[in-house]
Amino acid sequence: MTVYAPVSSPAFFVRNNNGNPFTINSTISGSGCLGVKAEGKNGRATFAFGGENSGFTGPLHVGTDGNYDYVTLRISSKANIGGNPPARLERGLWVLYRGTLQATETLTLDDPNRVVNFDTCFIKVDAGKTLRKYNVTIGEEEVELDGETRVRFYAMLAPRGLVVVVK
Repeated sequence: MTVYAPVSSPAFFVRNNNGNPFTINSTISGSGCLGVKAEGKNGRATFAFGGENSGFTGPLHVGTDGNYDYVTLRISSKANIGGNPPARLERGLWVLYRGTLQATETLTLDDPNRVVNFDTCFIKVDAGKTLRKYNVTIGEEEVELDGETRVRFYAMLAPRGLVVVVK
């Protein structure tokens, strides 16, 4: 699957599912904007990107701003979210309103041009695993860490302060 959609109108995988995750095993490539989101009143959706997607260098959005739905993106390697873009992407991975990024394995997201933005969202790391991320920007609201989460941020920017809740 090749993604060409502009940032102003991202291509979204949409699902309303309270059950098992929807796994996308197709190889993703291109430099367009891709997203995952739930639909429906208080919808919940879980997506998993499988495989090697290093040919995808566009922005990836998890969740959508302003709705009441929850969406989780599970990743087991940094190759799931794509390769290092040729130029700096300020929102290379944007986990926004009611979105969750879940690491199912220990991994480091260290592509220098894929800046990760966490904005009013959740971060979940499976028990016994660690998520490390460089080039992180924290948005205007709060980020909540869920479960037995171990997250390490490096070079973190928090423009309006940061509230982190650890359960």
